[in-house]
Amino acid sequence: MLVSYIILTRNRKGEVVKALRSVRNQDYTSKEIIVVDNASSDGTAEMIKKDFPDVRYYRMNSNIGACAGRNIGIKEAKGDILIFLDDDAIFEKGNETTTAVNKFNSMPDIDAIAFKVIDEQSGGVSHGVQHGGYPVRGKGVILEEKEVSYFFIGAASFRRRVFEDAGLFHEEYFIYCEEMELSFRMLEKGMRILFIPQIAILHKMSSTGRMPHIYYQLRNRIWIVFKYLPLIYAIMHSSIWLIYLLWHSIKDKKTDDYLKAVIDSAKGLPRILKNRSVLSRRTIKRLKELRGRLYY
Repeated sequence: MLVSYIILTRNRKGEVVKALRSVRNQDYTSKEIIVVDNASSDGTAEMIKKDFPDVRYYRMNSNIGACAGRNIGIKEAKGDILIFLDDDAIFEKGNETTTAVNKFNSMPDIDAIAFKVIDEQSGGVSHGVQHGGYPVRGKGVILEEKEVSYFFIGAASFRRRVFEDAGLFHEEYFIYCEEMELSFRMLEKGMRILFIPQIAILHKMSSTGRMPHIYYQLRNRIWIVFKYLPLIYAIMHSSIWLIYLLWHSIKDKKTDDYLKAVIDSAKGLPRILKNRSVLSRRTIKRLKELRGRLYY
């Protein structure tokens, strides 16, 4: 079974070298590596062509965003299994791909596998795993294998059929929260996501080239919940995040980003409400069972 690794990068030559070496060191042999470069200007192209001639490299003429970049990787991939890895992340060991493929083979009803994300510097869990972010609501680190409703796109694997049946990433979101939006569509299709903590990546969380986090997080989240969730959940969810990110914007001196997100999300809401695609009662029930993202 061919596995396609998809890595999206932008101006992180030092980090993506480590990511590519990590993929090369995986003990699974039937693989291809795809790098989509969102217009790097730091010598990434020259480095990959010289040191990684086996990599299928696609350089964009401008930064088209994470969603559009990943969609290019999906369209170009030939594998039955697609593994997404952030450019500032590496596999913890060398057998993660083999473990994932074996799990897919033994559980044909599983559509995606979410990996554990470990902070490379501290060695602790990363990305809010410990406090309500991933892969379920509530405090506490998940130690056992279990079905979840969510994943981080920089540390997850999918059967190709996910994107054939549920569709690609929606490019209007550009970056951030695209995982939540896709996971809603996957659950509505009856797809299943399995979290396997034994499959882990080490995440450096590079500060290079990061987009306005507060702006895209708030704008996209408001659009997504008002498109897919019943109004009571959409109002509660967005209200909590409006307060939470207001506090963060004040603390980080990013109030301009916050205000722009509020204005732009409001401008886009009439279009979102016109095209609402509210999740079925079955999917809402499933989200509750999996402690998914309804209230926050």
